[in-house]
Amino acid sequence: MKKLISLLLLVMCVALGASAETKCKAMTKKGARCTRVAKINGYCKQHYKMQYGKESEKTINGKKRCKAATLKGTQCKNNALPGIDFCTTHETNHEIYDGSNQPRVNPNAPEKATTDAERCQAPTKKGTRCKLKVVDGSKFCNIHKK
Repeated sequence: MKKLISLLLLVMCVALGASAETKCKAMTKKGARCTRVAKINGYCKQHYKMQYGKESEKTINGKKRCKAATLKGTQCKNNALPGIDFCTTHETNHEIYDGSNQPRVNPNAPEKATTDAERCQAPTKKGTRCKLKVVDGSKFCNIHKK
């Protein structure tokens, strides 16, 4: 039954215009050639990841991938701008992804208050008191100061 299905897939590929050159060049576990259409370096998406590893996929639909690290420590999934190795989000403020998957700390994140005296006096949308630290001796944090 599986041989019949793979044969039908092969016939469909040929009927739709996919030649042997555009088929994936990987071999299946049973020794037959993969019938999927090649997308990256002669491999289908599944076999490319198996051949080169998940993190080595540097392109998304033929475009370069952003080299910045996200706050979670993973590589950004956006397309890089032409001539730059980073996306629009990371073109000015970025930390290069090193493959470690270690969480990053956002240097621009507001500080949380450690004592009740330095807590912001503003209520949140939920009706609770804001937990951020006040700035410049005022009663409010940077977010609620506006």
